[in-house]
Amino acid sequence: MDEPRWKLIERLVAILEKAITPSARVKHNVSLPVLGRPNRKPRQCDIVITCGDAPRETITIVEVQKRNKKPNITTFHGWIKKMQEVGAQHLICVSAQGYPKSIIDDVAMVHGPTVRLMTLQELERGIIPGMILSAPLIHRIPEFSFVSVSGIALENSSISNTLIQRNIELNTSDYVFSLDEEQARLSLDDLVAETLPIFVTNYFDVEKTIEPDEYEVELELGSVERTLWFHIDDQRYRIKRLVVLVKVKSYFEEIPLNVLSYKQEFYEGELAWLATAKGKVSGRDIEAHIIFQQDKEGFLVITSVQVVGAERLILTGFDCKEDFDAAMAMYRK
Repeated sequence: MDEPRWKLIERLVAILEKAITPSARVKHNVSLPVLGRPNRKPRQCDIVITCGDAPRETITIVEVQKRNKKPNITTFHGWIKKMQEVGAQHLICVSAQGYPKSIIDDVAMVHGPTVRLMTLQELERGIIPGMILSAPLIHRIPEFSFVSVSGIALENSSISNTLIQRNIELNTSDYVFSLDEEQARLSLDDLVAETLPIFVTNYFDVEKTIEPDEYEVELELGSVERTLWFHIDDQRYRIKRLVVLVKVKSYFEEIPLNVLSYKQEFYEGELAWLATAKGKVSGRDIEAHIIFQQDKEGFLVITSVQVVGAERLILTGFDCKEDFDAAMAMYRK
């Protein structure tokens, strides 16, 4: 015997509550007013998902058809009309039998990511593509400590020997270095902080290797492009080689999302879906713009991420909420 419609709706609400961001509110059998038409009867919606607070509230309506046939284009256009009349930003269609080509083409060519076509099986497996970015975003904060520091090899070896004989002690916080003809004095801490991001970009990013949460790396400070100087007794001496071994450990800080908005716009000549997230980390404003575009199969893929206020922002995707929760537990250790 087929499951009663009211029971199906309640089951879908429970699934959605587990699958989307905890700040979202999920209700079923909701009547929403028709915008600008106070004389019109409110529209009944199977499920309504609300994210954020007014005036930046995002509304998604979910329309469910549990029949032994696919919804037709007329029914689909009725759902679209309802979404527009109640001022919702998104429509999720749920069908037990899938969708005809006419509806699939209409979504791909006209509505784009505003509308998601889903089956009961997909919802039951927790697959909700492209609807909501789960809060929070994770900000990666790398910290380093010194394992060892090589002796400073100056270009003039006789001066190097003189300094060795004097047994000069050097702390990593001493401002005894400079670069090129710059007047600013730098410490070993400063030099490593400047060199480490370059190493990460040249090694992990270029090689497309995942940066471990903890590792040791040998860094040669200064470079062929920049001249590194050592200052002592009001004199400066050009450094030939200075190598340090540092231990890098990353900490992860959650970015609470104050704003999570979606809008469609053209990006490099193609229609794109823009997600914007804003929050604060250690008192600093963080902002991320994530560009989604459809591939040839109609799936949303991330084509660009623009971050303001943070050097390293981790953007991760998960197939199910269990994987997301497990990752969050690891980050929070």
